[in-house]
Amino acid sequence: MSSSANAIGSSSVAVTYTFTSYDPWDTQLIPDTSLDEFPAYTVNSVQKRQKLFGRFKTDGDSYNTVTTITDDEDVLIASLVWNENLPDTVIYHGQPISINNWMHRPLLDASKRTFQDEKGRKYEWRNIQKYRRMELYAEDKPEESIIRFLPANKDFKTGEITPSKLILTERAAEIYELVIVSFLFLEKTRRRKEKEAERLASVAFNRSQRAW
Repeated sequence: MSSSANAIGSSSVAVTYTFTSYDPWDTQLIPDTSLDEFPAYTVNSVQKRQKLFGRFKTDGDSYNTVTTITDDEDVLIASLVWNENLPDTVIYHGQPISINNWMHRPLLDASKRTFQDEKGRKYEWRNIQKYRRMELYAEDKPEESIIRFLPANKDFKTGEITPSKLILTERAAEIYELVIVSFLFLEKTRRRKEKEAERLASVAFNRSQRAW
């Protein structure tokens, strides 16, 4: 299906998407094939006013960041409304739903998220923290991942940056739109939590330095 000769485990790769930007909420995903089966995607995030009292502007108006995913024909695929104090809201196929209800987290493992496709088949995203990498596993193919995310990497000797890539096997290609949407929204959540953890660690360090 693709000119790529790469493989994930024993599975052949159907398509590899390359990110044009480091941030998953403002980027393009470019496929390594010219087949119409796999479109390019544009991810864009903007602040939009959320009116709290009817149609008119009030002092209570607030702003939410909204991330949209469109295909290469500018068709809206999905949206994500960022929320500060509540879980983000996913809008996919026109239906708004909390991201925690769209992708469930096992009670004893915060590094995983599960979801189902339209046929009821189950999938599990796993955060491989050691390598800063997300992988997707299908219930009917548990022995190896069907998607692998390779984060951007910089060669400090040459300064060359290898962009992030999302590698889909033929099994993942069966639901490529769903897995791309779920990855982008989950990766956004993961990075926000990562940045918040870094901020809190920095605050704690500065306080400890002042204590000396």
